[in-house]
Amino acid sequence: MREYRSIIVNNGQASPDYLNDFVVECIEKIKNTRKIEKIADVGCGLGSHCIKFKNKVSECKYIGIDFSEATINYLKNKQIFDEIYLSGADKLPIPENYVDIAISMENLEHLYIEEVVPALSELSRISEYIIITTPTPESVINTGWLNYEIAEAISDNIPLSEHDYRCLECCVHKSVIYPDSLLQAGFKQIKVHGTDSECYYIKTSELVLSKIRVKGMTRDELLTNCDLKTKYIDLLNKSLSLEKIIAPWKKS
Repeated sequence: MREYRSIIVNNGQASPDYLNDFVVECIEKIKNTRKIEKIADVGCGLGSHCIKFKNKVSECKYIGIDFSEATINYLKNKQIFDEIYLSGADKLPIPENYVDIAISMENLEHLYIEEVVPALSELSRISEYIIITTPTPESVINTGWLNYEIAEAISDNIPLSEHDYRCLECCVHKSVIYPDSLLQAGFKQIKVHGTDSECYYIKTSELVLSKIRVKGMTRDELLTNCDLKTKYIDLLNKSLSLEKIIAPWKKS
């Protein structure tokens, strides 16, 4: 099995390490206003960020949630989270106000556009504060990687299982969130200098979801009645086509 596919279907992926410091800065700001007892990491990936969070905020319980079956199976053999759940971000399997902070790092851009606002609504439902990171619009689509992965997927002769497709699907970027709409919705921005991402936090009682604007692809746009390899290649090509949406940001 080719290397990238093997990593994703057996373990999963993690967001960049450099984002950790900015999220910790947000946690520290919130810590100054209230006691923090539980933190949920939605789209937690391999849990590398949680390990670092524990060095800064060690007294908390940490809950890991991810849509990738491979990632959840990987985490079951680790001692990173106090609780772990297999779930999509738009329908979280934990109670209302269960945690003090819900974190979503480099996750929203992986969702179909119809899932983004429900995912933010779910973060708001389960927590008093939300912290998110997401790539800057001009950085959402990695055209070099997509072109490489399309070529690799075309030449991959090992049939995709449902498990493999779901794991690979998780990793593809599908949405672009308007940064100004996050600010209009009430988020405060932490300046992330010299990176390809942005960091925001908010008290959920101040969130105005109707202000959020998203562009991207819907799940209904994907091919049906075809084999999973064809469906995955179609997904990659549709992600690549989002470059047209991002063009205005690149010009500005």
